[in-house]
Amino acid sequence: MLMTKRKIGIIVSLAAILTLSITYIIADQTIKKEISTEAEHIIFANADEAIRASDIAIEATVLDGVKNVVEYQDGYPSGFTLRDIKVNKVLDGNKEVKKEQLAIAEPYYEVGNGVAPGTTVISYEEYTPLQPGSKYVLFLKWSDKIQAYWVNSLEQGKVNIDKKDIKELSNTKNDNQMQKLSESVLEKYGYK
Repeated sequence: MLMTKRKIGIIVSLAAILTLSITYIIADQTIKKEISTEAEHIIFANADEAIRASDIAIEATVLDGVKNVVEYQDGYPSGFTLRDIKVNKVLDGNKEVKKEQLAIAEPYYEVGNGVAPGTTVISYEEYTPLQPGSKYVLFLKWSDKIQAYWVNSLEQGKVNIDKKDIKELSNTKNDNQMQKLSESVLEKYGYK
């Protein structure tokens, strides 16, 4: 009888531990906290300013491939995300870029929360990640350090042209300067 109560206690304890473990694993994979950090960048008045400050302007479709790149300096993270895109056409700048798949750097990255479940997505200023399947005009700047193009000047360097990126549309609607820039880009490249 004593052995049976002990076995039941062990089984109940193991079931509780298993339930807590599964709950933590699920939470660790689904919880995402988003924060923004300040960064100096150029504010473009129009499409012409954006292209003058960039190496290339392209129309691109965002693909699913993504690679998080994080470096730690003095215990603090810094990083970016490499995102696969398909170049639909070169609009301005380096015409040598072929209509092919490229990995470009986006100004955000993701870090684990240590023992707390989930991850934290850290973006620079008002930048929102490119959305897979969506089309954008991207203003890009080459980086010798990472051997890839960056989205130039954070949120200033991308304009969603198919209206599928809800976060970007919301941010643009609430920002007079971004509205003017977006309208200028859409008009210049014939999307309006």
